Amino acid sequence: MLNSFLDSGQVLALVFGLLLVICAARNLWRCWHHSPPPGPFGLPVIGYLPFINPDFTKEPPHVTLSKLVKKYGKVFSIQLGQVPCVVIADVDIAKRCFNRSKFSNLIL
Repeated sequence: MLNSFLDSGQVLALVFGLLLVICAARNLWRCWHHSPPPGPFGLPVIGYLPFINPDFTKEPPHVTLSKLVKKYGKVFSIQLGQVPCVVIADVDIAKRCFNRSKFSNLIL
């Protein structure tokens, strides 16, 4: 019955759109229920990865991250694909964070 109303391209677009909405809703849910440090918004599913530019066509990745440090401060969050990350761009802050017992079991 579905095939009589929609062709395969429309079904594919509908499924893709539904997945996109689900991923965006999940990311919003995470943002509202966890309070990570401020940071740039990424795209659903791929996060901020396309803007880091690993192929060096515009600028190296460390330059992009340096610009983010200037904009958001020495501690900010960034979404790399489906992995939420916290970037600590100061040695003293990193030492204070990793000396705490609640961070001692993290896998680096």
